[in-house]
Amino acid sequence: MRRLNTDDIRVKRVTSHGFEGADDAAILAEALRRRRRRPKWLRPAVTWGRRLAVTAVIGGAGWWLWSSGTAQAAVDGARSFAVVQAGALGLAVKEIYLEGRYETKPGQVLGAMAVDQGAPMLSLDLDQMRLRLEQLPWVERASIERRWPDTLYVRIRERQAAALWQVGDGHILVDRKGALIEGVDVGRFAYLPVVVGDDAPQLVAPLLDLIETAPDLADQFVAGVRVGGRRWDVHLKDGVVVRLPATGAAAAWQRLAAVEKEHGILERAITAVDLRIAGQFAVRLTDAASLAERMKPVIKRPPAKAGVAATGPGLDA
Repeated sequence: MRRLNTDDIRVKRVTSHGFEGADDAAILAEALRRRRRRPKWLRPAVTWGRRLAVTAVIGGAGWWLWSSGTAQAAVDGARSFAVVQAGALGLAVKEIYLEGRYETKPGQVLGAMAVDQGAPMLSLDLDQMRLRLEQLPWVERASIERRWPDTLYVRIRERQAAALWQVGDGHILVDRKGALIEGVDVGRFAYLPVVVGDDAPQLVAPLLDLIETAPDLADQFVAGVRVGGRRWDVHLKDGVVVRLPATGAAAAWQRLAAVEKEHGILERAITAVDLRIAGQFAVRLTDAASLAERMKPVIKRPPAKAGVAATGPGLDA
């Protein structure tokens, strides 16, 4: 659009201003030439001013919507609508695949997930489901994935029972990391070694690592008893107690393994091997009749469940 100039003005008769004829047109044209011109900077300033005003209005309206909860309500409403529509289109739970379950019952898994068949896939809080699964006694780790359009894929990693923690007259399963596996029939796991002591569960892994450094002795290991929160008394088959030192236990255990291999000392009628003093090897002899009586107050084993062997491999996780 071009700007007006004096050539565009044609005045034949303007009686209201007292002008008439060609002279009047010349006078009006001269007046237009003398009209005050706007500064060049004024036009962009006005343009940006308008833009800022519009931005301020939109921002203020948005802040009001958000602070009043109107915007959040709109977002929640749109999300709920999307969830409902997705479910209507077939994006709803029909199947659940479970991988890694050995000891955990399927009913426990479904109860922890708390999901119904036909529930919209988009409405599921997978993180909360995972946390509830990991609270089950056997479950160490869990993951859940959506497999569109209608399947949940659940993968769990179960704990591996490593020992029986003796608490009073009862026992609780313990995994190698010291986690308790409660609410389990321990009769099925009577073949596992027993640990005794308030801090024994947390020390199961280092104890087993120590025992396994001497395979021949490990085959005879039945229990470990914490003494004074500082060291272990290791109980072997036939009631022999090996008193390990608080420091240097690994070296002492290896020394016993070497002596046993060379002299078969554990096959003799002894009650204890004392390795608490570095460089010394003390053995206490006794008669076989009194040996079992001395063991009773210290170590108690759960009765094996009928039909379950007293010895066997650990569980696969």
